[in-house]
Formats: sequence, C-alpha cells, structure tokens
Amino acid sequence: MTASESSVSVRLSALQIQPGRLRYVACFGYDNRVRLLLIDGHYYVYRSFFAIQNLSNSRGEPTNAIFGFTKTVRRMLKDLRPELGAVV
Repeated sequence: MTASESSVSVRLSALQIQPGRLRYVACFGYDNRVRLLLIDGHYYVYRSFFAIQNLSNSRGEPTNAIFGFTKTVRRMLKDLRPELGAVV
C-alpha cells in the first residue's frame, strides 16, 4: 500500500532551526490539521532560564525557566491546536 492509497496520510513539517525561532515538529493529517506536536523541551527551559532575569517566588527560588517554558507551550497549543502533543 502506498501513501496515496492509505486512508490516512500525514505530512511532517519541521520549522527550520534558527536562533530565536521556535523549535518543534508538527505532523499534519490529511485535512491539514495538526495531529501531533513534538516540542524540544530542553531547549525552551534552557532558553527561558537565561532569557528571563530576576523572576522568583516568595521564597526566592528562581521561576524564570518554568514561566517562560509554560508561556511558550501555551502559545504553541493555542496557535497550532494539535490533537496530541509531547515534550521531548
């Protein structure tokens, strides 16, 4: 069976990795909806830790990495609306 004969065809789209750009892989279904979203979690946590300065909770623990990571993932979910997702 070829891909064209399959009842479900998929298309992979990887955003080119450039400094300051989003890093993820999206798998699109036959209807051009995002079925699966894979996110490079280590990249976003590391980037957020150093990009957001002086953000901490009431005990003085740094929260910049989790804040930036969560904000980025929420934006991706809102914009792409995938059916499934994973952080790797």
